[in-house]
Amino acid sequence: MFSAGLELRVAHRQRQEARNPEQGRGFRCRWLEGQRYFRAYSGTPFTVTGRDPRSRLPANSQTADQIAPVFKLGGKGPNNPYYDPMSFRDPLFAFTASGNTVYRFGSTGRNILRGPGYWQLSPAIFKNFKIKERSTPSFAAESTNFTNTPIWGNPSGSSANLRLNPDGTLNRSVADPLQNFMSITGATAGRTFRFVASQLPRFRLSPGVLQDAGQLA
Repeated sequence: MFSAGLELRVAHRQRQEARNPEQGRGFRCRWLEGQRYFRAYSGTPFTVTGRDPRSRLPANSQTADQIAPVFKLGGKGPNNPYYDPMSFRDPLFAFTASGNTVYRFGSTGRNILRGPGYWQLSPAIFKNFKIKERSTPSFAAESTNFTNTPIWGNPSGSSANLRLNPDGTLNRSVADPLQNFMSITGATAGRTFRFVASQLPRFRLSPGVLQDAGQLA
């Protein structure tokens, strides 16, 4: 994760009438404060799995075989792979296709791939208004994920979903041979705005109040 913050104070002048007509007109300086946060997150790791032969390997989970170099395709959405699905194979494919009776673990480890990362920009501005001596109203506008950047989930990592021919090629005679293997089918997104108005009162205690407080103590 990478996070950076920037705080800005921008001065602008406000025209005002001078109390003494001989002094003419002048300007007062007011501050507009702002903050901006940028956060970037790397993708979370996930495991490419295979069918779990629980009858032979109880209390264990199966991983897939890697049969080719892994290429990142970058697709997002159903049947649009993020990684090349043909780089992996279910370890039990050979067992099913040729009658091999050897149960074994896949050649890949755990958490070998990462899903897509994301970034967010969250700005905010603040302004205090000087109206009277004893009160200072303030206004704030804040936004989280201002650009409404989606947070994509991890690809489906079950190699057993592939529909293959006996020779290992993709069976395109079926309607959906990939079965969303290595495809991202979920995402979350949310852009929020918050506006806050408040008043910061300034109290001035008179000597009589202080005397009454001393008597009560």
